Amino acid sequence: MASHPAKWPRQRTQQSRQPSHRPHLPSTDLQITQEIGDLRGQAHTLGNLATAHATLQNFECAIAYAAQHLALVKKLGDHPHEQTALTNLGNIYARSHQPTAAVRCYQSALTLAQTLKHQAAQADLHDKLGYLHLKQHDWETSEYHYQTALELARQQHDLSLQAKAWNNLGAIHLFQDQFSDATDCVNQLSRQRHP
Repeated sequence: MASHPAKWPRQRTQQSRQPSHRPHLPSTDLQITQEIGDLRGQAHTLGNLATAHATLQNFECAIAYAAQHLALVKKLGDHPHEQTALTNLGNIYARSHQPTAAVRCYQSALTLAQTLKHQAAQADLHDKLGYLHLKQHDWETSEYHYQTALELARQQHDLSLQAKAWNNLGAIHLFQDQFSDATDCVNQLSRQRHP
C-alpha cells in the first residue's frame, strides 16, 4: 500500500497574520450619539470624522463632515466651537487647494474670534489669511494680515508668534524685491531670537 506524505496544517501567510492598518473611523460613535439624541456628542464625533478623512486626504468626505459639524454647533449656539469648526473647515479647504472657500471660512472665524475677544485665535487666523493671500501674490492684503498678527502677538507678549510674523513679512518684501525692507524684517527676527 502506497504511503502518503503527512499533511501539515496550512500555515497562515505573513500577510494574513498582519494586523489591519486601516484607521478606525468613529462612525459607530456617530450612530450611538444620534440614537440617544446627544447633540454635543454628535458634533464632537463629526469633527473627529472630518479630521480623520482630511488626514487620509479624503477631502470630499472631510468637507461634508466638517460642514455638518459646523451646522450642528451653530444650532447649539456654541460660539467658541463654531469658531473652531469654521477654522477647521477652512484648513480642509486650504489643504484641498480651494483658497476662496478657505478665506471665506477664516474670515467668518475671525469675526467670531473678535466678538469672543480671543486674541490668540485672531492672531492665528490673520496668519492663515496672510499665507493664503501670499500664495495668490496679493502682497498688500497678505502684509495687512501678517502685520495685524504681529500686533496681536505683541499684545500677548508671544515672542514665538512675533518671530513668525517678522519672518512672513520679510518673505513678502523679498518676493517683491524690496531687499532693504526684507533686511529690516530679518534684523527684527534676529532681535526676537537673541534679545
